[in-house]
Amino acid sequence: MQGHVIRIKIAIQRHKSIERVVEKINAYIRTNREMECLLKYLWSLTSRDPRCLKVYELLHKKNPQNILILEYKSLACYTFDPKVSIDENINMLTILHQTDKDYPSIRMCYNTIALQYEYLGQFYKAIAAYTLALSYFYPESEKFIRPHHSLLEQRARLYLKLNKLSLAKQDVALMLQNDSQNATFKILLKEIEKAQASKEEESISKQIR
Repeated sequence: MQGHVIRIKIAIQRHKSIERVVEKINAYIRTNREMECLLKYLWSLTSRDPRCLKVYELLHKKNPQNILILEYKSLACYTFDPKVSIDENINMLTILHQTDKDYPSIRMCYNTIALQYEYLGQFYKAIAAYTLALSYFYPESEKFIRPHHSLLEQRARLYLKLNKLSLAKQDVALMLQNDSQNATFKILLKEIEKAQASKEEESISKQIR
């Protein structure tokens, strides 16, 4: 697979037709494992040369239902193009929602979208995405704590940032109800209660004036 990526790299550097190279490489790919192996090599190359993003598009055209391609493209541009990362996760969700069975993958997509919106400063969109991620919990096969820990923490911190203190406290209370000794959420609860106290003091001060 590394040889295929070298051919892609040479084609890009020499401004040759990437389409023909990708078409030949795609003909050799027989299994999902082989595709993932190719994508891993491509991912490491893309971090150094964003022109490789075109390759993901070409591979996706040939394999429109393969979410691995979209996932690796999202990862490849995660740090330098959050909007593309969001778009690719939305494309993944379009495929995943056809069955709505792969809860962990659906949750991961919404979580990534939320993190990217948070990075872009679009906090209400981030909260909406975290909420959608939290809605994909399968109680018959998953314990509450593991999938909810980071999602509830991130959403609670955003509520705190936006001064939505009662909502932040609800998220913390839900987590502590299921994991009462969680140190992270105990600290977060103190932060929220401190903010509430400060808000109440400010309100009283205004009334006195």
